[in-house]
Amino acid sequence: MRGGLSVTPPKGRSDADIHDLVRQCSDDSGLTQIETLYTALLINPDNADMDELAVQCLITEQVVEPSFTVADLQSWYDRDDPRLLASGVAANCTFDPLKRTGEW
Repeated sequence: MRGGLSVTPPKGRSDADIHDLVRQCSDDSGLTQIETLYTALLINPDNADMDELAVQCLITEQVVEPSFTVADLQSWYDRDDPRLLASGVAANCTFDPLKRTGEW
């Protein structure tokens, strides 16, 4: 995806401290909310049902059988099914089913 940020940490600060400072700055400035909205609009500009898009992607990419449904996907989510992360393609289908981020 486009964008990003860089930080030059002050000497003597731990990685955890720096992470907390960056997160707090991002939250306080509104960056977190803007990035979330930007990503949602980039990935799904028509506001289609993400689960339906993910299912179609999983079928198209031959990760699941053509009979796989939104209910099946929801069952995966409910059980933290390892198949969601076992394949990079499956993870991509659930995050960016229209392949719009360039991260595929």
